[in-house]
Amino acid sequence: MSEFQISSQNDVSKVTLVSVPDMPGIAARVFGSLWSHGFNVQLITSSSGTAGRVNLTFILSKKDLQPAMFELKKIREEIKAEELAIDPEVALISLTHPQLSQTPGIAGRAFDALACCDINIQAVSTSMTCLNCLIAKNQLELATQALQKEFGLS
Repeated sequence: MSEFQISSQNDVSKVTLVSVPDMPGIAARVFGSLWSHGFNVQLITSSSGTAGRVNLTFILSKKDLQPAMFELKKIREEIKAEELAIDPEVALISLTHPQLSQTPGIAGRAFDALACCDINIQAVSTSMTCLNCLIAKNQLELATQALQKEFGLS
């Protein structure tokens, strides 16, 4: 029996604060504010930017997106992000394995399996046991099949 497991969520939206100042306290302001209003944030990624600015991407559940919009717009203004970009047509696919961080090649195999199906990974995060990939929602079934095949779960 394989120790790999695949799970997914298709009830999420991608939120990106574009061109955020790259300085201490920005993430605390963004995520502290969302948390204080009861919004659970998942899969946080930050991309390196230019001229002291970065893009900050995370996902919220679809049910939280509309109620969070007022706070997100307020945060955008306060931290002087250039843009607030929302994409509701995404899904999160997760591959878990108890020894993920100690087993070479798992992420590479997963990325290759997705790439062979022309699935673009919009954001990725890992932990000691889990690899999370944000992809287009309409490719979730194909991604699930590709990972199941690659890791012997089908």
